[in-house]
Amino acid sequence: MDYLIGSIATLATIFFVSKRLRLATSRLQISTPLYTQSQTFNLTRFSEGAYLYDQNLPLMNIKTQSTDFFDKQHTRVVIYDDHAYWVINNALYTAEFDGKEVVKDSAKEVDTMGMSKVELDHMVFIVDLLTEGNSNDFGNSGNS
Repeated sequence: MDYLIGSIATLATIFFVSKRLRLATSRLQISTPLYTQSQTFNLTRFSEGAYLYDQNLPLMNIKTQSTDFFDKQHTRVVIYDDHAYWVINNALYTAEFDGKEVVKDSAKEVDTMGMSKVELDHMVFIVDLLTEGNSNDFGNSGNS
């Protein structure tokens, strides 16, 4: 019986306190900021005004199936001294570049046998630019 009276008194106290708190908090106006997807995107996108942008971060080259497909479908071209250079089937080709486009009629394979040391160094530099990032350049035939 003692516990019954104590339980009823406790429930009554909880009821009146919760009623009182509900009335007190209903008068308060708390404005919560609404964050939309567009506001969050504007804060985190990669632009000069964004908080998360760091110009010193290196660009990541992610290797995926789509980047592999893109690389197979397109040829890398280096424009150097009004000439365009590219590699197809392990052969280096060159053509004249008129400032807007490559003159396709002037395309020819580069003959490295008759070049001087300076010209060869020049071609090595261009081939390094064309093949940078290619992980297929192993240096051996694979026959062991």
